[in-house]
Parts: sequence; C-alpha cells; structure tokens
Amino acid sequence: MENSDLVLQDIEDFRSYVKNLSEKINKANVEWKDEKFKQLYKSIQEIANDSKELINAGEKCKKAIKNFSSYNNS
Repeated sequence: MENSDLVLQDIEDFRSYVKNLSEKINKANVEWKDEKFKQLYKSIQEIANDSKELINAGEKCKKAIKNFSSYNNS
C-alpha cells in the first residue's frame, strides 16, 4: 500500500467517525431539548467544519505524495 493510499484511508476513517458522531448527536436531539444540548451541538458543528478543512488538507497531501512518488520514480 502506498503512502498516499494510507493517507486516503485515514481521511476516509476520520470522515466516517465525524459522520457517525454527527448522526448520533442528531438522534439525541429528540431526547435533549436544553441549553447543554445546544452547546454540544454547536461544538459538533465546529468539529464538522474543522473536519472538512482537515479532509481537504489530507486530499492535498495525498496528491502531493503521489506527485512526489511519481517524480521520485522517474
């Protein structure tokens, strides 16, 4: 497995964890209708936004690794 593939797998795993967390928090919304939930939900939204940035950075890293590998093998 190439380094870029490892980065891609990590990105996909992270994306899955964030999605799962978000889904569980949304499901809990049915049970929690208080200020604490609002704070938790806001924190989860911030994590999701930061995660998007991290995923984009990971995608760029993956491309850079592939480019470096192809240049290095030339």
